[in-house]
Amino acid sequence: MESMRDRAELYNGDMAWREFSTSAQQMENALPLNDPARSLAKFWKLLGLNGRYTSLPPDEREILDKDFPEIVKLLPNDERAWIAYLDYLLLKADMLERGNQRVLSKETMRQFDAAVVECKRLNPQGVAAPLAIAQRLIQ
Repeated sequence: MESMRDRAELYNGDMAWREFSTSAQQMENALPLNDPARSLAKFWKLLGLNGRYTSLPPDEREILDKDFPEIVKLLPNDERAWIAYLDYLLLKADMLERGNQRVLSKETMRQFDAAVVECKRLNPQGVAAPLAIAQRLIQ
């Protein structure tokens, strides 16, 4: 999955991210329900969806809204999961702001702030929260 993710990031195309999500979904479906690796497979699937966020239909964006908070609860010490979740919230807020949905954008930024606090609480020595704060300041 790492090499597929690297390829998707390199080419940053919709098809590469779609293939990545499909492979992660197949991996998730192949694992037993009680297997801890299932959470990681679900994270990979969400990462693939997030990679093509701007072209997602509303129903797939709702999947991200519902599943990302669940994934960071299942993988509380996984820096990659937190970085992806915080990046997703910033991207979502930016898209809402550009779409003149300022109230929803501000609410998403409140979610971002709460997620940064939770990330910092769970991973005091982690890099996810400082990276997300720096990224927010750059925007």
